[in-house]
Amino acid sequence: MKKIIFKVQTTLVVCCLFLAATFSLNAQNLSLGTTNALSMSGPTVISGVHTYNIVIPYYETSLTGTFKLSYGTTSNPFTCSSPYFRYITLNTGTGGYVSNSSNLNTVSIPGTIAVGTSDYVMRVYCANSAPDLPSILRGTFYIKINVTKEVAPSVNLNFAPYCKVTPNTNPQQYNGYIGFNVTGNYANAGKLYLRVTNALGTCPYIDYKVTLLHNSGAATATISPTASFYDCATNTTYTIKLVYKGTTVSGNAIEQVVSTGQIGWNEYSWKKTFRNCLNVLEPVPVDPVFERNITGNVTVDLVETKKINVYPNPTNNDLNILPAEGKEIRSVKVLDPNGLVYESKAFRSAKGEQTISLAHLRPGIYFLEIETNEGIAVEKVIKN
Repeated sequence: MKKIIFKVQTTLVVCCLFLAATFSLNAQNLSLGTTNALSMSGPTVISGVHTYNIVIPYYETSLTGTFKLSYGTTSNPFTCSSPYFRYITLNTGTGGYVSNSSNLNTVSIPGTIAVGTSDYVMRVYCANSAPDLPSILRGTFYIKINVTKEVAPSVNLNFAPYCKVTPNTNPQQYNGYIGFNVTGNYANAGKLYLRVTNALGTCPYIDYKVTLLHNSGAATATISPTASFYDCATNTTYTIKLVYKGTTVSGNAIEQVVSTGQIGWNEYSWKKTFRNCLNVLEPVPVDPVFERNITGNVTVDLVETKKINVYPNPTNNDLNILPAEGKEIRSVKVLDPNGLVYESKAFRSAKGEQTISLAHLRPGIYFLEIETNEGIAVEKVIKN
């Protein structure tokens, strides 16, 4: 009889110690691990409910990550005296089982968390399997997780290529480089970028922030009258894509290419050829019907405007390039019909006849892009 009374008294003392610890140990936190969350706030505690507010990218359908609810802190950890052990259960707000853990300070939420509100109940115990030492409830936490999408951006952008000119030339002369003019408007575009790629990969792609299209840098703006960006001279196909870029609360960079038809976006492509951005009175590659000056869209007599003589053409090895009097050759590029550069040679104060070798090239049709002190000319040559 004395032994039984002693055991009951011991149990009561242990219980009281656990209850005293419960009042001081009431911290509860949610961790997301590697996640797609852009921000998380909380918990805010109202009427005993711990609420977390989490924002994910506009294109996501659920919160992803490794979710853990913890009990205790580093300075005040959750512990149980022997023979008890730590035990945590997690249920939905309607009582359905979610998960549990033993001898851990955390319990996991498996899977993803859908957009909307999810309710959980976490119970923390010091547990024991002995029938005369019942589990001691350390705390009950009612948890609400609100997952929302950020406000979706929208764009209405129109693109048009333009030819860049050589500074301080009169009349103005094109330098062979192109850029893109942009008009339209955008909203909530703080994380959107324009990415320009080209088929040959000769100019590195750039990610140009959409908000830089407006002088204010505002996330929502109308472009007026026109904004311009990009710089490249290669004859190739250029494609403009829209890219979403952000950083999660776990510090990971996220990137999403926006598909045509989403948020008002339409992917844009344009091909630069030998007929783009040539000087007004310079010869252009042979047209089966007309020799046309592309800038003015008028027929040009090449015999009268031809100021550079290239010979022998066809050639087996070297090409001689003889400019008209007063004309100075600055550089020569050899390109194939697809715009791929096979040879590039610069000249310094090159007045008079210059020579470039085609001996290393396979037989076929090529184009010489000849830059002079008066602009750029293009000549078709044949390598035997």
